Amino acid sequence: MMVFINDSLTVVLIGDWNKLYIQPHWVASNIYEAEEIEIGVNGQGSDFEVSYRCDNVIISPGQEKVVFSVTNTDRNSLEKLSQCVNNFLTKAYTTSLIAYGINGNFIDEDGSSFAEVLDGMSDTNQILDNGYEIVTAKISRTLSKNGKKINMDSKLENARLEISFNENHSNPKEYPTFDFELLNGFIEECSEIVKGLGYELEGDE
Repeated sequence: MMVFINDSLTVVLIGDWNKLYIQPHWVASNIYEAEEIEIGVNGQGSDFEVSYRCDNVIISPGQEKVVFSVTNTDRNSLEKLSQCVNNFLTKAYTTSLIAYGINGNFIDEDGSSFAEVLDGMSDTNQILDNGYEIVTAKISRTLSKNGKKINMDSKLENARLEISFNENHSNPKEYPTFDFELLNGFIEECSEIVKGLGYELEGDE
């Protein structure tokens, strides 16, 4: 059974922002529009990363990359995520938005059907005949439809299949506007791709 991992949904903004725009006080008042936010620190010494959390939205900021994610994908959470991303794009003034992307992952603990695909590849037997065991295998594809491209990585490790999707936009001519329909549409489009490959998706009858 294929399952969409809710907290894998991320929006990534690539640019060059002033360090002010990743400070907790500025993020709280301008992005979350809240008086209090949770601050998390991962790592130790000089090698650490800071993240902020409020209303199910997590922001991992950097001067060149800001990652927005959610703990679940209900309407309220996706609308709050959209609000936070739009606030950042509007208020964190920069000379250019280099790129932005939307990401999401699906997991199937039983990857046997994908293993059959890998077994059918022409060089699999040669690898095994040379005495090697294939511990991890990944197939990467770039899908294009109606002028939009989605990168799709299918990875099998320890009989567990993970399919990762990335919709990437480089050098956009104008800033995007995020909303529930855009983010939920990304999840639905990726779900249709997964089902089109023959996988049963959790929640479908």
